[in-house]
Amino acid sequence: MKIAICDDDKNDMAIIKEFIRKFDASLACDVYLSAVDLIKALETEFYELMFLDIEMKPLNGFDAAVQILKNAEKPLIIFVTNSSKYTIQGYEVAFRYLMKPVTYEQLEKVLAAAIEQIVPKRLMIEINGKNLLISTKDIFYFEVLDHSIKIQMRNNTYEYRGSLKSIEEMLSGSYFIRPHNSFLINLEHVVSASQTEFIMKDNHKIAISRKRKDDVFKALRQYLRR
Repeated sequence: MKIAICDDDKNDMAIIKEFIRKFDASLACDVYLSAVDLIKALETEFYELMFLDIEMKPLNGFDAAVQILKNAEKPLIIFVTNSSKYTIQGYEVAFRYLMKPVTYEQLEKVLAAAIEQIVPKRLMIEINGKNLLISTKDIFYFEVLDHSIKIQMRNNTYEYRGSLKSIEEMLSGSYFIRPHNSFLINLEHVVSASQTEFIMKDNHKIAISRKRKDDVFKALRQYLRR
């Protein structure tokens, strides 16, 4: 999941970015100092979520949001502003509304709600020419097998052609982390963790690579705090 922060106040922008990293360091964040720059970037980029300051010039955040939501792909927009006078108008296009100065507690609640909306609850995969919908919460882990992906669930195992990287990006912000190049695991189905491996509910042991260790345990701590 990719996030855009658009605010002409560098300090406010930095605070929001810091809070997002505190919530989940794996979330990709780009910053823009004007709505004009953001809209230009959307010619080649797509952001599932935007934190958009309203009081900017020459194009304010509200007018920018109206323009952005005319695109085929529509992000969730969270307005951030100093003034409550935009609240009623803002809710016509915004998912949520944050008043400055933004606190971590406020952003945490809004970001969690946004991720709940954005991160897919089900994945569609093609098996033997048929499309199958599976619930992400029931997935224990994804594993790379040659050029295929194995999906391990409690009572089922599926294999299909796909990319682990694309799945990781799709599920960014959820409870899935990548402790090893070959695995993407669901922390909700972890039984125990050591410095070197996770043990899943199906008793499968998944190694934690040295280069990913710090990020993995940071993500684990963030998960346990939620």
